[in-house]
Amino acid sequence: MGIVEKLLRKFSRRFIYERKAPRRRAANLPTRFRLRWGGRASEYVEAHTRDLSASGIAIETASIRVDGLHVYDSPDMVTPMRLDIVLGLPSGDVTIVGETVRYDAIEDGGYLLGVRIVEISDADRSRYDTFVATLQRR
Repeated sequence: MGIVEKLLRKFSRRFIYERKAPRRRAANLPTRFRLRWGGRASEYVEAHTRDLSASGIAIETASIRVDGLHVYDSPDMVTPMRLDIVLGLPSGDVTIVGETVRYDAIEDGGYLLGVRIVEISDADRSRYDTFVATLQRR
């Protein structure tokens, strides 16, 4: 095997086995969220999490429409929907602003929302990351 092949093999292994995407960790936590678009904000909806990662949250909810707003499809169909999320950690609530990046129907008639974290205070980020680090990898 030549030097080029060895380098390519080493690079591909590193690329495959040292992935940069955050690992999801299972967590069933009480949460609530409201949809925000422009100057409009919905009422809060009670839900719970399925899993967490450093960059996002999977939320199980019974509804994808709240007060005339859809969790994914914004009224202008361009601007991402923002979610104000209150996550109930054992150490207290953490407030997160997220964007819905996907949603899927699940077997119990509800929906699974994939939410990317876009804003979180430094103090809440520290508490959130500490909690996520204690969870089992999925």
